[in-house]
Amino acid sequence: MRVAAADPGLGAQWPCAGLVLDATNRIVQANQALAVMTGRPLAGLIDQPFEALFTPAVSAIYQSYLLPLLSLHGRVEEFALSLRRPDGSTLDVLFYASVQHDETGSCTHAVLAPYRTRKAVDDELLKVKRAADQSPAMIFELVREPAGPLRFTYLSRAVKSLYGCTPQQAIADAQKVLGRMTLADVARLHAHPAGQAEAQHRFAAALQPTAEGGAVVWHEWQASSRELSNGRVVWAGHVADVTAERALQDETLTLRAAEHARQSQTEFLGRVSHELRTPLNAILGFTQLLGKSVEQGASTLNRRHIELIGSAGQRLLSLVDDVLGLSSLRSTGFGARPVALALAPLVADSLAMLGPQAARAEVTLAATVPDALWVEADAVRLTQAIDNLLSNAIKYNRRGGSVRVSAMARDGGVALAVTDTGIGLDDAQRRALFQPFNRLGAERSGVAGTGLGLVITAQVVQTMGGRIDVTSTPGQGSCFTVWLPAGTPPDLAARPGTEATPATPARHCEVLYVEDDPVNVVLFEAIASEVPGLRLRVATSGAMALAMAEQHPPALLLCDRWLPDVQAARLLQALRERLRQPAVPAVMITADQQAGAEETAHAAGFSAFWTKPLDVAATRARLSQLVARHGS
Repeated sequence: MRVAAADPGLGAQWPCAGLVLDATNRIVQANQALAVMTGRPLAGLIDQPFEALFTPAVSAIYQSYLLPLLSLHGRVEEFALSLRRPDGSTLDVLFYASVQHDETGSCTHAVLAPYRTRKAVDDELLKVKRAADQSPAMIFELVREPAGPLRFTYLSRAVKSLYGCTPQQAIADAQKVLGRMTLADVARLHAHPAGQAEAQHRFAAALQPTAEGGAVVWHEWQASSRELSNGRVVWAGHVADVTAERALQDETLTLRAAEHARQSQTEFLGRVSHELRTPLNAILGFTQLLGKSVEQGASTLNRRHIELIGSAGQRLLSLVDDVLGLSSLRSTGFGARPVALALAPLVADSLAMLGPQAARAEVTLAATVPDALWVEADAVRLTQAIDNLLSNAIKYNRRGGSVRVSAMARDGGVALAVTDTGIGLDDAQRRALFQPFNRLGAERSGVAGTGLGLVITAQVVQTMGGRIDVTSTPGQGSCFTVWLPAGTPPDLAARPGTEATPATPARHCEVLYVEDDPVNVVLFEAIASEVPGLRLRVATSGAMALAMAEQHPPALLLCDRWLPDVQAARLLQALRERLRQPAVPAVMITADQQAGAEETAHAAGFSAFWTKPLDVAATRARLSQLVARHGS
């Protein structure tokens, strides 16, 4: 029988409590750790019943279950108990014990280990496992035996949704997962970089469809491997379904490619427009100058020839505009920017513009548009649509016929109608009305056209949130109605009044004109020669323009958009910086009529935007105004 005594040396350095119990289950030896854990002095623990240290419930379990277990097996491993402290608190511990026999009898050696840390670890492990099982990605551990197969030792529940099997099934047969991968990817798992304790390997594997004709699925594997001393290689990582992400990436690349193609096409159309309209500027400009110079002295035949040249040039210009307009429609959608607009002034401008065409065709124009009507539309695009409808109504009318433009507020919007007394359309023609290049038989009538005007008009109206309706009766005429969103007029009272200030004649105005086409230079010199006070100097490149401007700063810059060495916007910026005159007025003159060109010019600092071909009389009038405004 052991003598009961406090033994501070019994496992003095242990973090756990060590004690010895005699045959009657009393404490005969203990270390200081037991005193700390129970909150009692070490000397007061000796010769005390061991079960007195526990809570009543645990004490009952110890006596009714653990003592018989010790007697039967001679040992107990890792049984959870709760110690009771003098202050009423409890401490969870794990109980380890074994029965020892010697010549003096039997005793029990026991260890009590604090369970709080172990429980926290278990709780964290449980949280990690739950997170792994709830994750849409499959967490895994994969082992490659030396010169052996690959086998899974752990998989989260996501393996079910990714590969259609349970973790237990994949652990029993790794091919249920690896069999869905390519042979090359499996070979990469078999291979391990020699001499590297740990190497990161990431790869994306394209999985074969589960059924014939099924969609390809993309799974991305991310894993790291380590080689153990016994030659085993352990891979740990996760697998995620990235099919949606790959599809989004592909779609993004496709959209970027489409945008790049659209931008390239837009730039190409701008170049084509410039190259086609530049020679037309010379043809039509010189025709106007020639017509004016021979009005009195030329024969009737010569005047007729000049008129035919001008008519053919205008027809070619119309064809170029329509073809480029349709191409722009398909590539950019015109880029309309609707704002609140008064409708009556736009209609009046279109009627004035097409008045000469109507007079030649002996067609009367009339309009009934209330001043109070406002629409939400793009001014340039709406004018284009009205011009196209009026032009068609005049061309396909009869001698002595009429065209009337009317508008009214209706159903929360505005209806703008163009009604003619022309040849009209039958049902078949109405159904084919908006087909590109389909002139509905008018090509046999001798009326010039391309079959594109209405196609462009319909799309222009649609981009502004509107639509076109058509009613027609063969032999009686047609009515094209444009429906547009109603606009809200601005508060006129809040706007400062503007009054035209009479222009003061200037002594002279130094104008620098930058143009690389020699024929257009000659034309513009001829136009400018009849503008009082205008002194024109010509540069054929951006570099030449800068040099001339430094010698004689101009009062006004007129510049073609596309120059051989620089674009007009950069030239204007460089000129203003060198001259230190940020307010030097500038006008862009270009054959480029692509959507957004005018807005780009204004954003670059140009105060006006003139398009080629230039109307000689209108250009002279504009130049006279500029000379009066900027001359000195």
